[in-house]
Amino acid sequence: MGQAPCRCGAAAWFARNTAQSKNFGFSPARFPLNAPFMLTDKDNLLRRLHALRSEHRDLDTVIARLTEHGPVDQLQIQRLKKRKLGLKDEIARLESRLIPDRTA
Repeated sequence: MGQAPCRCGAAAWFARNTAQSKNFGFSPARFPLNAPFMLTDKDNLLRRLHALRSEHRDLDTVIARLTEHGPVDQLQIQRLKKRKLGLKDEIARLESRLIPDRTA
């Protein structure tokens, strides 16, 4: 038979989140990448930015752990990397909203 899957750290996080959804635990309805957020309050923007950065970091860990443990499902890795890039874009948009415009 095969080796039992490791349920520690990133592997456990990945297993929990992939079991919940085909989107690897990330609900597009809850965090759509292309939706214009109407958050104007700086505290709300900072909270959202913190959550996105945390999710981005978690994805980075999951991708690294999955690629170092034997056979890799390339489609799964590709989807995770695509989600990570989407998060990076959204983080950049939120950061630009937090920086005040300078008029010359």
